[in-house]
Amino acid sequence: MSIDERSRHELYLRLEDALGPEPANTLMEHLPPVGWADVATRHDLETQMGLLRTDLEAQMGLLRTDLEAQVGTLRTDLEAQMGLLRTDLEAQMGLLRTDLEAQMGLLRHDLEAQMGLLRHDLEAQVGTLRTDLEAFKRENSLEFALVRKDIEASRLDVIGTLRGELMAQNRAMFVAIVTIVLTMSGLSAGLVALT
Repeated sequence: MSIDERSRHELYLRLEDALGPEPANTLMEHLPPVGWADVATRHDLETQMGLLRTDLEAQMGLLRTDLEAQVGTLRTDLEAQMGLLRTDLEAQMGLLRTDLEAQMGLLRHDLEAQMGLLRHDLEAQVGTLRTDLEAFKRENSLEFALVRKDIEASRLDVIGTLRGELMAQNRAMFVAIVTIVLTMSGLSAGLVALT
């Protein structure tokens, strides 16, 4: 026998007459809203859980297999791409090395040429300077000799003047020392006489 909404309402009305409205509401709230045939048992739940577990394990197995296949494909693609990248990088580095060596060779050649020109210019300038210096020496050798002679004469004059001043100072110092000695001996004699 199935319980419909009309029969539930009749039961509520009889309970309300017998127990009162509040206890009738409390009792009706504890009854299931559907018939007992619609209430799931523990056995029903365990059966459904087993089916769900079996289905879930099968789905996870398929997912794992699919994922492993995709990872394998991805690994293969990645290794192929890395191989191509390595080959391309090695080729680029080879081209760069060749270009760099060529540039360095040109730079070395240009630098050697520049240094050769600089060395030639420097040697020419040093030669010109040497020639000019020799000519200057020849032209001014008489003047250099006169200047040297004047310097020597001035040196001798300065030395003579310094010697004269030094002798005068030595004489003055000698006189001062003699004066001090005589004064001291006079004082000593006076002290001896007093004692």
